[in-house]
Amino acid sequence: MPRYALLTYMEAASLWVKSVVFDERTLTAVPGTMLDGPASETDRLRAWSESDGGTCSGPFYNVPYEEWAAWSRPEDRALHVYRDPRDRLISWVCSMSYSHRTYSIAGAMRTPLCSLDLRDRISVGIVATAPAIWMSRTWLNPPEPRNFFSVSFEALVEHPAREFAAIFESFEWTIPSAVLDDVLARRSFEVFSGARARGETNVMHHYRRGVSGNWKNYFDRELGRLFEENYPRALIDMGYETSETWFETLPEANEVLERDESAIAPTDDVVLADIDHLRRRNEALETGFAAQSRLLAEYQAIAGAIAGSL
Repeated sequence: MPRYALLTYMEAASLWVKSVVFDERTLTAVPGTMLDGPASETDRLRAWSESDGGTCSGPFYNVPYEEWAAWSRPEDRALHVYRDPRDRLISWVCSMSYSHRTYSIAGAMRTPLCSLDLRDRISVGIVATAPAIWMSRTWLNPPEPRNFFSVSFEALVEHPAREFAAIFESFEWTIPSAVLDDVLARRSFEVFSGARARGETNVMHHYRRGVSGNWKNYFDRELGRLFEENYPRALIDMGYETSETWFETLPEANEVLERDESAIAPTDDVVLADIDHLRRRNEALETGFAAQSRLLAEYQAIAGAIAGSL
């Protein structure tokens, strides 16, 4: 039986995709499949390649096609998910600046990154996200392509039912449409983000915005030119642009960059103060709820006694 791997990049909704494709209900519909944790970053696909048939693993990040071809068997299946590098770049800046608080690299990056203004953060991000751009290009037209299905984040967000059905078809899985609809409902952005609608931004949350094209809110012409100079034709090859001079359509000045409201996210001190405030507010609400519950119980007891005496 084939093994199945999710291959993707940081800031490409990898956990959402995994939660849908390898959902318990999904795997129950495919006898013999089982979810196994991804190998460590150093082992990458090697440990996965030694697993039993039916093993579903991932996400594995920044894996070039050649590595997949080297470690997979002819019958194995891969799902390759990519995203507009400019959106991943902005998401990376937000994650490193704030939301990935338990991620070790973010811990090392946060203080120096937060000392920069927004333009410089994005400039750093252009360099920092280079490996993912190079890796993603190896999947475009590989020699002798072996059993993989590539899909963009943008397509998954725009047409989730259609694209996830196509993923299952590439795996040769028969997933009832009712199961897929139920999984998508339980694994939606609105559920994961705490009832926010797509496009409603919370920079303090891992599921920050849930839409594509957000990079346009942060790029000006100079940043666009800098991106194209570092990765010539990458956006054309990936299907996101049709001209190497795409950045010339961007405005010369960007209001967000000029305003630079604390560089996308509040500082750690502000955020920690907000967290402490919310913690104390939550404690007060819990105390009030407990008091109301006791009072209600007393009222119910009194009402029961009165009803018994009538």
